Amino acid sequence: MRPAMDFLVLGPVVVLAAGEPVRLGGPKQRLVMAVLILGANRVVSAERLIEQVWGDAAPETARGTLQAYISRLRKALGSERIEARAPGYVLQAERDEVDADRFERLVVDSQRRLESDPQAAVRLLDTALSIWRGAAVEDLATEPALRAQAARLDELRLTAIGRRVEAKLALGRHQELVPELERLVREHPLREPFWAALLLALYRSDRKAEALATFERARGTVGEQLGVDPSEMLRRLHERILRQDPELDQKGRRLRGYEVHERIGEGANATVYHAIQPTLKREVAVKVIHRRLANQPEFVRRFEQEAQIIARLEHPHIVPLYDYWREPDSAYLAMRYLPGAPTARASSIVTSARPTFCLTTTETHTCPTSALPSRCLGAAVRGAGLATMLTTSPPSRSAASPRPLRPTSIASAWSCMRL
Repeated sequence: MRPAMDFLVLGPVVVLAAGEPVRLGGPKQRLVMAVLILGANRVVSAERLIEQVWGDAAPETARGTLQAYISRLRKALGSERIEARAPGYVLQAERDEVDADRFERLVVDSQRRLESDPQAAVRLLDTALSIWRGAAVEDLATEPALRAQAARLDELRLTAIGRRVEAKLALGRHQELVPELERLVREHPLREPFWAALLLALYRSDRKAEALATFERARGTVGEQLGVDPSEMLRRLHERILRQDPELDQKGRRLRGYEVHERIGEGANATVYHAIQPTLKREVAVKVIHRRLANQPEFVRRFEQEAQIIARLEHPHIVPLYDYWREPDSAYLAMRYLPGAPTARASSIVTSARPTFCLTTTETHTCPTSALPSRCLGAAVRGAGLATMLTTSPPSRSAASPRPLRPTSIASAWSCMRL
């Protein structure tokens, strides 16, 4: 098995072997390396390499010089990395070894998630954009042979930034976006989608006057540099802000197909939100498990299996669990939303410090078996239909304590589920 390497073109051209840079030689030899990286796992003909390196001024010795460059690069990288294959050469690279390829795959994956789960899209785009170390092929940017490829990659980077802005707007993060967008319109003053996002972020942050002033700035910039008015898209957004179009208001951030609205509860281990499931037009409560708990190995190991058990339970005193999923740094439970539900008639899924899921029908935590750990966090559904009441240890049984549910068919599952 050949040693792992990293072939980097999203910034200065660099090849790393075991994390250490490989010496790539002078500018022309580095240019050959860059062309091979950008065409990784595909044959690049010798004629094309000669054209890329010397253009129309190729000397008679160009082919021999190219062979010398290839020979030195093979010595530096390992002979198995650059293969001679008619009519030229091919750089052999694994799936994640070329940073540009890895970046493009992440961007494509984020586009698939943008509508249904913008939070996941943001994570993917954050990862993709963190790969960049500067402008594409930065140290060879003046080479005519690489201009088109560099421009394509730089444009894709701006597209990824724009998608991340779109996802953050969908998540309701407009206030934190304003400084980022101010910087983006300074750096890319003719990129109107950035201006439009800035107008919208300001408007949703209750800064309507600043949004209108920003449109005038955009009009002045576009007019000065291009001699034209802003696009119809930007003018139409300006008009909608003027008349305070309610459709511009934040409708709720998207989370795996749910439209998440206001926060309705906070506990030691989770936050609960009121949400809508648009496909079914159904109100739900989405409990977001905090990172501290969601990343515990025992929680990760048992979360899905035991959530499945809870989801199958049916009882008039148990709040139904509709959906559940886990992602890096968090886990989610989507359950029935019970506005104003009496605490003695409804129950909720609970996370404990070990952690544990527990079903309870009381406002005080009562566990029907000894399986619950001695220190736990209980939860009961309160006024807005969410789990908010937390205790640090189970109370002792007394005559006044409410009796827990005891349907024998679900006794082992409803008492508690240790994760």
